[in-house]
Amino acid sequence: MTKTYLVEEIKRIAHLARITLTTQESLEFAEDFTTILNYVNRIKTLDLSKTQITDPSLENIFISRKDTVTDTFTSEQLFCNSKQVKNNHFIVPPPKTKF
Repeated sequence: MTKTYLVEEIKRIAHLARITLTTQESLEFAEDFTTILNYVNRIKTLDLSKTQITDPSLENIFISRKDTVTDTFTSEQLFCNSKQVKNNHFIVPPPKTKF
């Protein structure tokens, strides 16, 4: 089943993403979006039940390492280059921009 995406839908998506598009860009994106999603829908119809996984990253792989105690840095070593330290914590300036 194919679907054609309307320019109004693309403009709505652009508005939600706070992107300004020209009419020509909206037309082009509508066409591209339609092509891409129709292709994805064609892939969804494929029967992959007999297909083996070939990517090892998709398998459950658990790699553990031995937990060993090692020497660490002292507080003085950690904070030696810091401009400000208070109670073994770095003091950082507040952000310049508000979020």
